Amino acid sequence: MQACEEFVYDTSVFPRTLATDLDLVCGQDAQRRLLGSIMMAGLMLGSVLGGRLGDRLGRKRSMFLALTFIGPALLGASQARSLFVYAACQLTWCTAVVPIWINSHALTLECFDAHTRVPVVCIKDLFYPIELMSLGAVGYLLRDWTHLHLASGALCLLAMPTWWLLPESPRWLAQNGRREEAAKVLREMVRVNGKPQLDERAEADIDKVLRRIKEHHGSDGDSSSSKNKLSFWHMFERAHAAKSAVLLLAWITTNVSSYTLQLNATKLAGNVHLNFIFAGLSEMPASVLLYFALTKTKRCCCCFIYPPSSMKL
Repeated sequence: MQACEEFVYDTSVFPRTLATDLDLVCGQDAQRRLLGSIMMAGLMLGSVLGGRLGDRLGRKRSMFLALTFIGPALLGASQARSLFVYAACQLTWCTAVVPIWINSHALTLECFDAHTRVPVVCIKDLFYPIELMSLGAVGYLLRDWTHLHLASGALCLLAMPTWWLLPESPRWLAQNGRREEAAKVLREMVRVNGKPQLDERAEADIDKVLRRIKEHHGSDGDSSSSKNKLSFWHMFERAHAAKSAVLLLAWITTNVSSYTLQLNATKLAGNVHLNFIFAGLSEMPASVLLYFALTKTKRCCCCFIYPPSSMKL
């Protein structure tokens, strides 16, 4: 049997795709599927690095460091003319995107107290389906895969100026011996919340918060002390092993189901872009339901309703 030498593609929906440009069909289809494995490998690597980078460099620095890799990787992928180059770019941005997930969540929660974290998490999670629906709309307008990558990379670079608007986590600053910087961030929060002039009570509250963080973290604020060093294996000490195993199982089960639905949404009958948008829309009721579940039931019950968000609290 002679292998095909020329291919004719249907361009009615997509004028160009990576698969058609590189002829990743028939005997080369396995190479296209390999990209899915590379994506998951990048997400796994980013999960290992994300938390460590945030603890060492800070939440803000880690996020913007990741952005400096994601933007160029997306722009470079748009010009890739070989599978190897595209795979390298994909591994880069999939690795870098996880530190943004981890540290943006940590930064958000560390700027709020325990009483307001539930609505904050639920509101924050509403943006994820909005992002998916926006990506579907952009994909509808930009049918060429290179244009879609260029637009995504440009959006990442446009986010860089927000460096001057986003504060560092006051908790991370206080934990790493940068008390004055942490106090400055907290004073700015007080000012934005409607108190342009700080009175003695506000200053006392700020000092109280910083002392509480210092007492909880360590007497000297040194994040490198052995007392404060935690690792992955602490999750499986006798006191936490059973709880960690249940949470990990719930997390894996939920993510496998979520990725399966999202990655296969384009294979459904009908308009591929509408299917993708509806897949994102289906995530929104979960965040609304989660708010009521978190306020009315225990955290352990919510882990079986919507693990990704309930485990963050």
